[in-house]
Amino acid sequence: MSGQDTRQAWVDVAKGASILLVVVYHATLYLRIEGQAAYAFVQLNTLLEPVRMPLFFCLSGFLAAGMLQRGWGDLFRRRILLFAYLFALWSILRFYFYRYGIENTLTPSEGADHAELLSGWLVPSSGLWFIWALALYALIAKALYPWAAPALAVLVVLSAATFGQIVAVESFAHHNVLAYAPYFMAGAWYGRPAVAFLAQRPCALLLVSGVLFAGLLAAVSQLDGAAYGAARAGLSAAALVGASAVALFAARWSPAERTLSYFGRNTLPIYVAHTPIVSLLAALLAAQAADLPLLRYWGVPLTVIVATAAALALHSVAERAGLRFLYALPQAVTARMPKRA
Repeated sequence: MSGQDTRQAWVDVAKGASILLVVVYHATLYLRIEGQAAYAFVQLNTLLEPVRMPLFFCLSGFLAAGMLQRGWGDLFRRRILLFAYLFALWSILRFYFYRYGIENTLTPSEGADHAELLSGWLVPSSGLWFIWALALYALIAKALYPWAAPALAVLVVLSAATFGQIVAVESFAHHNVLAYAPYFMAGAWYGRPAVAFLAQRPCALLLVSGVLFAGLLAAVSQLDGAAYGAARAGLSAAALVGASAVALFAARWSPAERTLSYFGRNTLPIYVAHTPIVSLLAALLAAQAADLPLLRYWGVPLTVIVATAAALALHSVAERAGLRFLYALPQAVTARMPKRA
């Protein structure tokens, strides 16, 4: 693989790794509620928390950077409209799945009150908050692009204040939007020069970021308030650089590149569908397999594998059955959109 191909492939590798981390996180949450996930998985997710969503959002910002050069109309038609449509559609699908299928043990209110389908546009309460956040971030990135440097500085301070509970918000979605905003904006506004810099010296950056991550990880548990917030934001920044360097190296190894890039190119179908599948598998394992030996240790990996495969299979079936509208704007809508210049 050429250097240019590697620089392009590592983004898909990193996306693939990040979506798998999200599935691992949700599998642990649901199985833990059922008493079927070892505490080691909780510790693993705690260790990976500083990188999981910052990496996902930074890569999303990097891939959205081209939209910032286009007009507002193009941004609304080709990005905001898509996210709004997917958020609405999958909110409805999830609502009725949990209303008439199984209880969402993590968020029992999902599926209980139709009013949540409306209030969710202001205060998302499900895992679909990520799609909602992407739409909001795209608008902010476009609006503040002329003032990128000072805006990013303000967002970093706001992120640290949110992590440190100086800015306290009740909604987890609002908390996450404030906490992770600078990572998306950094990817959207400064992603290209940052990637070029990373590609020139991945070993040095991996070493430095690893040392910083270890130091901040050891210190953060001893801090609180503003100091904790600053350290926590820095911890994610160090993890983001280190994970990007690891992805760059992984992209040079063909088996890892092929596997993770495939997941990276299919993050959307995995993301929108995996949580209902994970919650169903967790309920089934707890009800039918609780007596099997060592379920607490193999249940999470099994759930991750099956849920990821099932989400991808659902996408494949939908494509073949003419149900592409589950993952993209309906053709009736896109046909009326003006062509790009």
